[in-house]
Amino acid sequence: MKGQSPIFEQVMLFSIGVAIFIACLSIFNIYEAYFTDIMMEDQLNEVEGFIISNILRLSKKDENFSIALEIPSRILNQIYEVNLSDNGINITSMGSTAYVESGIYNLTESFEFSGSIISSHGKHIIYKKGNKIIIE
Repeated sequence: MKGQSPIFEQVMLFSIGVAIFIACLSIFNIYEAYFTDIMMEDQLNEVEGFIISNILRLSKKDENFSIALEIPSRILNQIYEVNLSDNGINITSMGSTAYVESGIYNLTESFEFSGSIISSHGKHIIYKKGNKIIIE
């Protein structure tokens, strides 16, 4: 019985060490996922602000006008989709649950909005035809 006690102690010590390692790994994975989501939303908000500022600039121009957009093709190595409609602008990440959406400063009363783009397709154009603003 005297020989079993040290072995039992070592097995218990090893088990506690493994449990602490698994707990730390889980906590760091949770933190990583949380901060990745925050970074994704922040960067999607930046893209949204850039697109909205160009829409506002376009709304002040004459009848037919277009603006070429250069947006990042990926955010955190994920492509995203931009939808423009009369409800506003919606930007959704294709690889995660992150998305942002907002209205377009009461411009929906004066203009009709439409169009959808995928970020990985290179340069994009927002153009104005009469009272329609379209993103392609």
